[in-house]
Amino acid sequence: MKWNNWLVLMLAFTAHAAPPVPGTGQKLSPIGDDFEDPKWTFVHNLPKSSEEQDHNVRRPTGYSHSTRSQFISEGASRIIESEHRGAPDTVERVETPAGGIPGSKGALKLQTLHSGVPGVPSGKQMQDDLMVNNTMNGQPQRFSARQNPGIVVRVFVPPFDQWKPESSSSFGFRIDANRENVNERSRRGRQKEDKDRQYWPGFFMVQNYDQVNQRNVPQVLFRAGQNGFDVPGPELKQPGWYTLGMSFTGDGMVHYFMKQGVGDLTAGDHQKSLMPYGNKNEFITQMFFNVTNADGKTWSAPWVIDDPSMYLNSR
Repeated sequence: MKWNNWLVLMLAFTAHAAPPVPGTGQKLSPIGDDFEDPKWTFVHNLPKSSEEQDHNVRRPTGYSHSTRSQFISEGASRIIESEHRGAPDTVERVETPAGGIPGSKGALKLQTLHSGVPGVPSGKQMQDDLMVNNTMNGQPQRFSARQNPGIVVRVFVPPFDQWKPESSSSFGFRIDANRENVNERSRRGRQKEDKDRQYWPGFFMVQNYDQVNQRNVPQVLFRAGQNGFDVPGPELKQPGWYTLGMSFTGDGMVHYFMKQGVGDLTAGDHQKSLMPYGNKNEFITQMFFNVTNADGKTWSAPWVIDDPSMYLNSR
């Protein structure tokens, strides 16, 4: 075979190679939590932050406390409030719902009432954020897409009659990513600040109104497609446990995996591979969770998560 033909075949194979499965490779033990410590608590430090709405970061922000915190660094916490939006009103260790990870005794309940600016109801849907600390050896970390990082979490989807009745987003699992916009790079060089190149791919659990059958349909959306719009995913046929994961590769793509239950993800659970907003992902930092609410009078749906984890899968 001639060299040029061999090269073309190799490039074609590489372009269509299966993405790494989230949950495989080296687990970064200092990042994430299994919520097994019966003394696990979350200190809210109210009022919560609302930088996105009114540019007000109310420090000190909320943080988790457990006997495992020492494994990150002195005084650091595994789960922290977002300065950008503020933590859900309920961040509580609960008994793992039935069907969870075998042997798991504890999981984390997330629910919110007063999203947005504290004490200023807006009547609009807003989201509260809870971050998984990415600190290792006392320093915040970022992970290159060339390292093939992956993130995984188990999510307990509450009964559908506990969701808000309006068609809207209820929960999100996302990641802080940094992008290389090819058009901007050619026009302006590499001088843009990292914070201006951030974006947040991930999953949303939503309700969309089916006008034909006149009912709300619980569904997964993937953020986001090439054009920046969310990409429809599977309908959620029933509540209960699901496993969600994302992996990231050096070609800038984001790969979305999902399955019902709490088993390890496999290549067969691959749902989509996207380049959100048409931007090539360069590295990731923190994973986080959204819980949304609007009216400030009734609580959001009660979501439960377990064992958020991060992996490197260099190959």
